[in-house]
Amino acid sequence: MLKVYLFVIFISIFFQACVDVPPIPEDKFMNAYIDILVAQDTATIPFSMDSLRTVILVNDSITPHQYDLMIEYYNARPEKWMAFFDSVTVYTEQLKLESENQP
Repeated sequence: MLKVYLFVIFISIFFQACVDVPPIPEDKFMNAYIDILVAQDTATIPFSMDSLRTVILVNDSITPHQYDLMIEYYNARPEKWMAFFDSVTVYTEQLKLESENQP
């Protein structure tokens, strides 16, 4: 019986390790991440960064724990960080161009 139990645990761990699924959808994380960056750069009222981050995460329906898990997820996968930052750069450049072209 113990062998069966250990086998089931091993298989469960193996399959969890093989599945590379982020804790929250990457696009949802990217939106929150960009919102935080923009808020840091444009905030005119002196807020603490923790307060600002919390407000943004609540607005984007993300808990601080989920956000931290995503940071850990990307930290464990540097190649995904690079792709993520490339996407963030492209998106923020688009936002900048759109804001410059508004009357």
